[in-house]
Amino acid sequence: MISRYISFHRPDVAAVTMVKGSYILKRFSGAWTVKKIDDQNSLLIFTYNFELKGGLLGKLLLPLISHLFSKDMEKRLIAIKIYIDKKYKKTAYHC
Repeated sequence: MISRYISFHRPDVAAVTMVKGSYILKRFSGAWTVKKIDDQNSLLIFTYNFELKGGLLGKLLLPLISHLFSKDMEKRLIAIKIYIDKKYKKTAYHC
């Protein structure tokens, strides 16, 4: 997939839209939003909007693909948390 930034305001938000699709996505856009909680904590929110190709088959696959996207984002969040904890030498892990 090829995407382009449609909004970028460091460090608060980055939003993209699909320019050229994949074999399964008809439409895709997404945003990563960071909300500062306090000096040591932030909330990272992934928001995605997509439509699958394939008409009825795409609609039938939507719950599965949504689940896969959700699991992928969960893994990304855990990886980001581990990276930040290592970088700042935190020992506690919470997700």
